[in-house]
Amino acid sequence: MAQEEKKDAAEAKRAPRGGITRRGLFIGVGSTAALLGLGALRYAGHNPLNRPPGGTDEAHLVSGCIRCERCYEACPREAIVPAKIEDGLLGMRSPMLDFNTGNYCDFCYEENGGNPLCAAVCPTAALELPASYTVGNPETGETGDIIIGTAEIDPRTC
Repeated sequence: MAQEEKKDAAEAKRAPRGGITRRGLFIGVGSTAALLGLGALRYAGHNPLNRPPGGTDEAHLVSGCIRCERCYEACPREAIVPAKIEDGLLGMRSPMLDFNTGNYCDFCYEENGGNPLCAAVCPTAALELPASYTVGNPETGETGDIIIGTAEIDPRTC
């Protein structure tokens, strides 16, 4: 009889218990923490970036950009580069203007008459100019919605 009781006690230990195991608890807590952390990325701050023409609404650009790199390829001056991870996780690989290489953006005035090629090739309209956008010409005095000029350095004050 003592052996039967020992067998019953051993089988009771091996029988599956209802409830959650320690492993299941740790997996559930870890998964929940990871999902909450990923959701918090939306609120993580990032550095303000110089955006290409049509990218003035940061939330619209970051949510609409699919990182297809067409704007980089279309830029005749090669002024558009991908944002780095140091610029923020949400905006990583989104288009930004880089003036450190000596390149500049003139809204493709010389190449396309003032209609930015980067905005024209964007498949998702993440780079989108206002509907009222008109091309300005500083040489003739004609004004548009947006005029980008060339900076002049005054050596007496600089």
